[in-house]
Amino acid sequence: AKTLIREGVGVAGAELGMTVAQVEARLGKPERQNKAGDQVVFMSFRKTGIFGVYFNPETGRVRMIIASVEDQTWCTSFDVCLYREGDLAKLKAHHGTKLLRFVDRDGSITYRLLTQSAGGQVMTEYTPVEDRNGIVQAAILYWQGPIDRSGFE
Repeated sequence: AKTLIREGVGVAGAELGMTVAQVEARLGKPERQNKAGDQVVFMSFRKTGIFGVYFNPETGRVRMIIASVEDQTWCTSFDVCLYREGDLAKLKAHHGTKLLRFVDRDGSITYRLLTQSAGGQVMTEYTPVEDRNGIVQAAILYWQGPIDRSGFE
């Protein structure tokens, strides 16, 4: 079975803007969670690999989701899967010029896509392994400002 990565929306049923209760209703209890005071700020749903859901402590709602799972079953609806060789080319072909190759100040490279949602502007950011023509991580997060702003600002 495939685990769906929905660009601009969410991963595996967790979606931006959801409450802690809504995430647990979809995914069950997390493997572990971190709190700031009585607010949940992070939930992890994997023992191996990464599937993390981050919450805004002020609103209690999902602000970012990060997935990096190696079994090649975490995929978009257009069949681009994490850790599968050749899928970086498929991602580029699917999005064309809307997809930006971004090099941050520390030299890290990501491929970025901006979309609009009811909750505001959303970035879907893919971390590539360019020498294998693959993608190893997907992050979906609310994003302020231009697509080429540094993550360090």
